[in-house]
Order: sequence, then structure tokens, then C-alpha cells
Amino acid sequence: MYRLKVEAITPSTVRVDQLFEITFKFTNIHPSNDFPGIDINIRMIWANIDPLNIRVDRSFRVEALDPGELFEKKFFEKPRIDGTLLFYLSEFEAKAVNGNHVDFFLPDDNILNMGQIFQVVRVKSSEEVYQFWANIIAAGSLVLLIIFQLIGWRLQGFI
Repeated sequence: MYRLKVEAITPSTVRVDQLFEITFKFTNIHPSNDFPGIDINIRMIWANIDPLNIRVDRSFRVEALDPGELFEKKFFEKPRIDGTLLFYLSEFEAKAVNGNHVDFFLPDDNILNMGQIFQVVRVKSSEEVYQFWANIIAAGSLVLLIIFQLIGWRLQGFI
């Protein structure tokens, strides 16, 4: 039996049409067994209200690893729609290239099951980003207005 820790390094929030990097990390956490490698498929799905969710599969081979050794695989994605991007190991047999079973673990040492989400990225539309900044500017303008009004009242002797 083999034990792999799985981790995805991504930004927590990205904008539609913004290219971003995804780094998948696999670490052999078995104290004594060398890991022979595994062919793996990570599915990314843009979950939104639309019933036609967009899926992207990233298949690759995790190379042989000594105990404690780390394997990294990098990809770039450019989301086309807003929503939530979910990462999970798609359904397959968790067997190493030699046919032995592989257990996957999250960075917090909990077991990662096939089909279980292990990373989430929020994808925002440009309008959503612009609206956020418009609200910040509006709030700042209101604060300035209140300050000037208080100064005016103070100069007139009302305060």
C-alpha cells in the first residue's frame, strides 16, 4: 500500500479571462516504501447555475518517489465564465503502476476520497470586480462628505 499527499496551489480568486497558474503537488508520505508512480486524472469543473457545467480533465503521470519526496505538475488555466472552480480526483481505480493500492491524503492528513473536492477557486466576472471598486469609491466619497459636513457645522458653531 502507498500513501500520497495531494495539494493544489492556486489563487483563491481570479477574474474571467485571466490566466492563472495551478500547481499540483504529490508527496510520498509513507515512511519506508518507495512509490512507483501513478497515472492520475484531476477534474476541474466550473460549477454555476447553468446545468451545462464546464469540465476540464488534466491527466498526467506522477513519477516514482522516494519516501518524503515531492512531485509537482504545473498547468495554466483561463476561465471563460464566472462561478466556482472545483478540483477533485475523478473516479478511477487508485492503483500505482505496479497494481498496488494508493491512499490519498489532504495536507491536513485527512483521507481524500475519489470524487471529493480538494480545492476551490472563485472566478469573478469583470463587472463584479468593477462593482466592488465602485462601492469602495462610493463609501469613501460618503465618508468625505460627512467629514466636510461636520467641519462646516463646527465652523458655524453648531457643534
